[in-house]
Amino acid sequence: MTQPRAEPDHERGAAAVEFSIVAVVLITLIFSVMIYGEVLANFVQMKYVVGQLAREVQVGEDATDRETIFNDAVADAEGVLYSGFVLVNPKPCITVDPMQIDGKEITVSARFSMSAACRAVPSLLLPLPDEIEAKNVFTVQN
Repeated sequence: MTQPRAEPDHERGAAAVEFSIVAVVLITLIFSVMIYGEVLANFVQMKYVVGQLAREVQVGEDATDRETIFNDAVADAEGVLYSGFVLVNPKPCITVDPMQIDGKEITVSARFSMSAACRAVPSLLLPLPDEIEAKNVFTVQN
């Protein structure tokens, strides 16, 4: 029966060092995916809510009616907009911009601040935008 070979002294701990190098890279990749996933999820949700606001505004008869519909829709959408984001205090993080009317072209937009207080996942020194914006521009016939 043969005896198991003992590892040479110069190779002791090599696996631990290799694991520590690989673990740092893997953990950074995992957090990067989570961070950019959060940014994408916030953008998709904001784009949906802004689209819903635009659809409601389109049915207005004139500029005054559209402004009233917009203000009512923003008040109704705040519950949907703020409940989907995992935040402790979302009010300062989400801003619905006033509706802009340029002739027959109407712009509805909202912004989400990407400050540390508004995110669920820390940035880990990854480059992130200061804020994300969802915008919907449409033309009315009358």
